[in-house]
Amino acid sequence: IRTGEITYRTTRYPGGGSTMNSVAAYVSHTMEVSEKVVLSEGLRFSKVDLSSTFNDDQDFQFLNGTHTQSNSAANWRIGLIYLPGHDWRFHAMASTGFRAPNVDDMGKVFDSTPGTVIVPNTELKPETTTNFEAGASKTINSRFTFEGTAFYTLYSNALAVGDHTVNGADSIDYDGTLSKVTALVNKREAYIYGAQGQVVLAFDEH
Repeated sequence: IRTGEITYRTTRYPGGGSTMNSVAAYVSHTMEVSEKVVLSEGLRFSKVDLSSTFNDDQDFQFLNGTHTQSNSAANWRIGLIYLPGHDWRFHAMASTGFRAPNVDDMGKVFDSTPGTVIVPNTELKPETTTNFEAGASKTINSRFTFEGTAFYTLYSNALAVGDHTVNGADSIDYDGTLSKVTALVNKREAYIYGAQGQVVLAFDEH
């Protein structure tokens, strides 16, 4: 501030800029199979293109050049609702999911904690999921509704932070600190599961 001198500072994102384009189309259908059964299905096609240019010629030369990705996927879902009467409601659903790496995933340089640095990984693949959900609800005297749902999601190529190297080195000098090199990488599998419940009470008609 006092001298007006300009000094170099490491950029967090690709210095040459990035472009990301996404396009998708889907179709959805719901049908009452009977008075007690409702069936719902859907299909979705997604395409994501990403281009990032690294032009860091003063610090990490491994970031130089333009890297592109083009990823696409077709996903589906199917759901079923069963209404047997007596204020019972059961539902089940299965679906697949898809997420392509974005600029933040592929191109960010970030010192999340002192002594650790996250570097770009241009070899990332999209992560995909297979999802299952089932639940039931019961209404009593039109005033109390009890509801519970369980879910399970299986990830393939899950995006998570893991060990990495820069030009064969597992540590680099980042802004004056020797830092362990990490990056977002594709893990083989990961999963999330859980359950949720709620109770709804109507005190009166208002």
